[in-house]
Amino acid sequence: MVFNRDTEVRKLPYVDHYNLALQLEDGSTWKRVMGRVQRAPTETLPCPYKYTTKHIKMVEEAGGRQNRSCAEIFLEEWGCSGRRRPTLADLLNLLTDLELYKAADFVAVELLKEPRPRRPESGPAAEVFLSDSSEFRQSPAALLPQEVESLVPVVTPARIESNEISSAVESTRTYQQLETLPINVHYPRHIPYIELKAITNNFNSDPVGENSGRLLGKGAFGSVHLAIRENEFTAVKCLEKDNPDKMFHREVKTMFSVEHPNLLRLIGFSEDGPNKCLVYEYMSQGNLHERLSCRGRWQHPLLYPIRIKIALGTSKGLKHLHSFGLVHRDVKSENILLDKDLVPKLGDFGLARSAEMAFASDEILGTDVYMAPEVFRGEVPIESDVFSIGVVLLELITGLSPYISSDSDGLDLVTHVLGEQSIESLVDNKAGNWLSTNGTVLSDLLFSLARDCLEEEKSSRPTMSTVVERLEAMA
Repeated sequence: MVFNRDTEVRKLPYVDHYNLALQLEDGSTWKRVMGRVQRAPTETLPCPYKYTTKHIKMVEEAGGRQNRSCAEIFLEEWGCSGRRRPTLADLLNLLTDLELYKAADFVAVELLKEPRPRRPESGPAAEVFLSDSSEFRQSPAALLPQEVESLVPVVTPARIESNEISSAVESTRTYQQLETLPINVHYPRHIPYIELKAITNNFNSDPVGENSGRLLGKGAFGSVHLAIRENEFTAVKCLEKDNPDKMFHREVKTMFSVEHPNLLRLIGFSEDGPNKCLVYEYMSQGNLHERLSCRGRWQHPLLYPIRIKIALGTSKGLKHLHSFGLVHRDVKSENILLDKDLVPKLGDFGLARSAEMAFASDEILGTDVYMAPEVFRGEVPIESDVFSIGVVLLELITGLSPYISSDSDGLDLVTHVLGEQSIESLVDNKAGNWLSTNGTVLSDLLFSLARDCLEEEKSSRPTMSTVVERLEAMA
């Protein structure tokens, strides 16, 4: 792959990103670079430097917790921060300004295919030209000319930190302000495919609970397997080989950018094997669709207070996604995962896209029974997610499948339920009596909200902020 000076650091392929991190890890070079990264000064934060020693300490602690290269974490944090993302030119300039020529040579020669950066003519960083004469071969000490040797200071790791990192702070007041600025040290890491094969028992396809099976589920885009390593559980989605690369990279980018307690956390990814893989936190209580069916290992029904909390949590996650101007496009009960405490987390961001592209879709993707009318016309606005949430609310109320509901003459759930004059006969009584402490029939309130979300005209649907407010009043 050919790079240029405008190539963003975050867009480097894994192998080049990894090799760059190795260069910066050598001698904790990354600390010096991190301490020199600049930001646009403001009246409240006049200091031009982006990171402080506290931020550097955060990266070190994250590296220890995650057993990862600190340089890699720094590159991922810096590479994805700011409106203008750092480029290879920015990195090369930093490295040459700091006279870190080993790393600078790697960026210039290996990545940009340019000549090595020019060294100063004098001083410790000046290039030393060695003779081929035997007198230099006989004594390693003679490889350094005496006049240059006297200029080379003894630099300890502590000196590097104090010289370079402290220069990032011009005053105690500004330092304290900068300390509070958040950085992201949880960027999903690349995990070798061979490692994923090992911890999923070669992507075992027997269902979990049968013959030591590892299969958690299977869908149109691939299969999900339970991974076990040192008593730590994760879920690995192995994508079909013909799955578009853009969906894979979109999911990695989206899930990293929009972290929220009700959005599934992406731990890592792999793209060095025959199948691309995504590694998520393990959700031990399955997905909402499975739980509402009360089949297999999920015999116990979800009670109505839990169902309302699931609706609320999912809506909060979707509201957060919408705040970034993103449309999920595949909200459904199968993509709502439940953790050990039945906290819902919305997952599967492979179809997510910017709302700015709402009218630029030539392809209709998603699950048809959850699709708003405008989606079939090629539109994918934020309001289409609200429609999908309305379908999920009907599932929570009735416990019925959205695909073909029982006793409905083959109609889908939305058509069947909205054709009824009253929801009373369709309420899932396995969930309890649906009464609040003051005697309010919560199933009626939930049904009213579902109907509003399912309005045919998208402009008539509530926003996710309104949906959250109405659900909070029920919870």
